[in-house]
Amino acid sequence: MRADGTDVRQVSPSDVDEGYVSWTADSRALVYDSFRDGSPEIYRDGEREAFEIWIMNIDGSDLRKLTDTGTSNLYPSFEPRGS
Repeated sequence: MRADGTDVRQVSPSDVDEGYVSWTADSRALVYDSFRDGSPEIYRDGEREAFEIWIMNIDGSDLRKLTDTGTSNLYPSFEPRGS
């Protein structure tokens, strides 16, 4: 999205519940929690009640799951030094 609010586009390939987006310290990627499970093409909304943390480049590429605990992981963030 541009600073003036135009050119809005969805970068996540999902239509499941996702949120709490945060930029990485280098501003090259986004981390967020998602109700998706497993492959980006597989959504098991009714079968699992846990949010996991995912990361992807700002253009939506290189989608990776960072947590797999079976319990909800919420509010991902990075501190300014990148830790």
